[in-house]
Amino acid sequence: QYTGEWKDGEKHGQGTYTWADGDQYVGEWKDGNYHGQGTLTWASGTTYVGGFKDAKHHGQGTYTYANGDQYTGEWKDGEKHGQGTYTTADKDQYVGEYKDGEQTGQGTLTWASGDQYVGGFKNGNFHGQGTYTWPGGKTRTGIWEDGNYFKTVAELEQAKEKHDRIFSACLIDKSSGMDMSYEPIREAIEEDCEAIAKDPTWKQSWKYN
Repeated sequence: QYTGEWKDGEKHGQGTYTWADGDQYVGEWKDGNYHGQGTLTWASGTTYVGGFKDAKHHGQGTYTYANGDQYTGEWKDGEKHGQGTYTTADKDQYVGEYKDGEQTGQGTLTWASGDQYVGGFKNGNFHGQGTYTWPGGKTRTGIWEDGNYFKTVAELEQAKEKHDRIFSACLIDKSSGMDMSYEPIREAIEEDCEAIAKDPTWKQSWKYN
């Protein structure tokens, strides 16, 4: 059911749309889409209050999950994008930058336990310069790459070189006798070798390094 304003046969202006399953949108409409400020409530208990553009979260808004987690901040085309704060039901909290829905950029992650990381992020992982602090004041400062810690740039470069050596050797080994022009085979082998290069067992490290 829709109750509200119309224009040229389209929902336009203020209005309320209620779905048969109990979901509901209350707010502004433009040319038949949520557009402007509004509140979207799901029957599950999840809510979003904030800006919309062409039926997608856009601008400032607060998304509260049914489990108690909450994100307050900027959105773009339906994704968390810009500055925002994500707080879990357990009171862990991230404050910082988002890009395309992921924690990417500079931010601060604080756990309810008292642990804290301040620095760079990429796709939800520690990435770039950062400092990890434990309760009591012990700290670790250095460079992070996809969640892995390196004390110096030289140590990071050595790790990258090892990764590339293992990946290349693995690729040569696993592609032997395979038709690498067949995309699904090539992608499967590359994916397998990437996983090995990122976290090789001692046997794989000995074999490919």
